[in-house]
Amino acid sequence: PETTINIVRPDPAPIKSDPVVAQVQGILKDLDFYSGTVDGISGPNTRKAIQAYQQKVGLNASGEIDSNLLDQLGATPTASTVVPHPAPRPDDTAAIPVSASAPADAPAQAPDARIIKI
Repeated sequence: PETTINIVRPDPAPIKSDPVVAQVQGILKDLDFYSGTVDGISGPNTRKAIQAYQQKVGLNASGEIDSNLLDQLGATPTASTVVPHPAPRPDDTAAIPVSASAPADAPAQAPDARIIKI
């Protein structure tokens, strides 16, 4: 008797479009450096177009999207490329809440120095 096995492989995960790549592709297409589809997926044609543009304007021709390229193109970074820098909290011990389990008429205790250090 003959036994056959059917191996089913899952479809690869779809490639997600990057809005920064799409913006760079669109600008380079307008400047006649990129002739592909503006799809937000960085491939060999996108890298070649970026590299050609970088050489033309005197940037390091890496073919990669970096801050120098975005500045040169006048592209605006989107939320996916902006890293927030939170402001530090003021050094104010009044902002430390008093334990809810302490009676209302009990004097507030200073927080443990180890907790403040953390």
